[in-house]
Amino acid sequence: MADTTGTTGATGPSGTNGATEAITVDRDRCMGSGQCTFYAPNTFDLDDLSIAIVTDPHGDSDDDIAMAINVCPTRSIARTDKGEAK
Repeated sequence: MADTTGTTGATGPSGTNGATEAITVDRDRCMGSGQCTFYAPNTFDLDDLSIAIVTDPHGDSDDDIAMAINVCPTRSIARTDKGEAK
């Protein structure tokens, strides 16, 4: 059975300075509206429980990912920098 609590996300290099970013979905807050999958379909998907998951943190343009984060009705999606890569 799938874990229905906590967060799901992915990390990867971003920008030219080697910083790493993480996009996370708060599974406890997500209501499964699918807005993120509409605006950034190559980055987000809905799992079997209709909760958003990150499939590829760089699947869409930064602008499309930002739009998907901004239109989330429950503000369940976050993007954070994880520091500098060595």
